[in-house]
Amino acid sequence: MIISGMRKLATIVFLLMLLIVGCKQVEQTDSASETAETSAEAAVDGNLIKVKMRMYEFDPDPIMMKAGEKYIIELTAVDVPHGFLVPDLGVNVRVTPGEVKRVSVIPQEAGTYEVKCHVYCGEGHSNMKGTIIVE
Repeated sequence: MIISGMRKLATIVFLLMLLIVGCKQVEQTDSASETAETSAEAAVDGNLIKVKMRMYEFDPDPIMMKAGEKYIIELTAVDVPHGFLVPDLGVNVRVTPGEVKRVSVIPQEAGTYEVKCHVYCGEGHSNMKGTIIVE
């Protein structure tokens, strides 16, 4: 009787562990797929620009580009979730700490483009702005 009850308990614990591990695998797969899709868009033949986002700044700032050239912007959030929004270039990305996202950009016209963090990141959030200068 006791052995039968222990087997049932062991079976239930085992099944719960499989369920938990399976859910974690699905989460990791979904996250990896999202990164892979974003990376696939950003073909490797462009110029790579690594941007670190931290309260309340983008680094580097300004970001320099040339019109008509393809760029891959690699984004990482150092401390809290941040956004990288450049409406005039069609860029709208949310990045959480520990995550790397890539986006491909081909600026067509010379000019100055404002970059904003569109994910609330603390008291100085409204001042988190940067610049992309396209020559």
